[in-house]
Amino acid sequence: KELRLEGTVRAFRRDAGRRGKQFLGAAIECVDGTVWVIAYEEHSPFHQFAGRRVVALGESYEPNCGQHLIGWSGGQKLCHFRVSSIRLAEET
Repeated sequence: KELRLEGTVRAFRRDAGRRGKQFLGAAIECVDGTVWVIAYEEHSPFHQFAGRRVVALGESYEPNCGQHLIGWSGGQKLCHFRVSSIRLAEET
C-alpha cells in the first residue's frame, strides 16, 4: 500500500569531532512526531532536501537484517520508508 508522507528532511553528515557510531543518512520528520528513515548513506540523493519540507510517496518496510536505527533522539516513533518519489512541499 502506497503511503504519502509530508514533513521535513533531516540529513546528517560525518562529524569528525564526535566519537562513536554516527547516523549519516536521512529521515523525514512528520508533524505528528513520527520519523521515517529514508536513507542510511551519507551521500544519498535525499541530502539535497535537508531542512526542507517535502511530500514523499512510497511504502513502509521493516529492516530484515544488518544494523539499523531503533530509536531517535527526542523519543519520536521511528519507522522505515522506501521512497518512490519525492518533491518539495507547496509553501503556504
